Amino acid sequence: MTAIRASIGGRCLKRCRVRRIIGLLVFIGLLVLIGLFWWWKWAIQPVGEVGPTVVVVARGAAIDTIGRQLQQAGLIKSVPAFKLMVMKLGVSKSIQAGDFRLDGKMSLAEIARGLTHGSLDVWVTLPEGWRREQMAQKLAEELIGFDELEFLATTTKLEGYLFPDTYLIPKEATAGAVVQLLTETFRKKVGAIDRDMVILASIVEREGVGGEDRQLVANILAKRLKVGMGLNADATLQYALGKPDNWWPVPVASDKLVNSAYNTYKYKSLPPAPIANPGLAVIATVRQAQDTPYLYYLHDQEGNIHPAKTLEEHQANIGKYLAY
Repeated sequence: MTAIRASIGGRCLKRCRVRRIIGLLVFIGLLVLIGLFWWWKWAIQPVGEVGPTVVVVARGAAIDTIGRQLQQAGLIKSVPAFKLMVMKLGVSKSIQAGDFRLDGKMSLAEIARGLTHGSLDVWVTLPEGWRREQMAQKLAEELIGFDELEFLATTTKLEGYLFPDTYLIPKEATAGAVVQLLTETFRKKVGAIDRDMVILASIVEREGVGGEDRQLVANILAKRLKVGMGLNADATLQYALGKPDNWWPVPVASDKLVNSAYNTYKYKSLPPAPIANPGLAVIATVRQAQDTPYLYYLHDQEGNIHPAKTLEEHQANIGKYLAY
């Protein structure tokens, strides 16, 4: 009997211990939840002391990286809280790159939403081989109040020296400021360079397709100049014939009679100025132009290049690759 009572008492004791442990765990869980609740209430509130601050968000920056930037700037209290807020609002893919003016009076939610719009700067891509008119049109589309006519007037003699790249530009940048940015970038990345080389690079940029292709085009055009032969480059004709609705029209046979200094079918020398703004790779290609046995080239309908040593070989290529 005594053994039975002891057994029952033991089981009761075990149940009591389990209940106490469960109760303790529930109590601890409630304390954690209460702590998290108050931590969250604290973390989402404005920091308060920090005035207007500009934060630069790099392209492709991770949310964790942005959070650390904001914390270092004194704009948020907690990086984990920022990450949770971004997830809660569903804006992780909407955060933009650029400059943002934020304030310590903004709540965590306001800061997270503020990074999705209203950047002080905008990323603008100006591709290699564009002429300045195309750049002006793109800049007018992207920047607020951008004076396209002022840009064109300022760059009359700067074709070829407006470095093509992706720029982070203030939304309200003036035409003069943008021109200074493009030309300074050219000077920094290209350095001292002969003007004739820039002109030739601009033609190669438009005439070539890929790396090896452009090297061959550069070699052939350089050789044509060396032997006193006309460049016969369609790209220069396109530059002369280009209009706002089509800056690079496909030339026809009669266009080769156009009386323009940019008509390299009519005039054997280089055109008087660059026809586009070449990229760094093409400039390097022209700088490395080498002797070649070829004097002619054409591109077939797939864009593949076919060089020729003689006019007869070139005409044979025309019949083979361009015949319809």
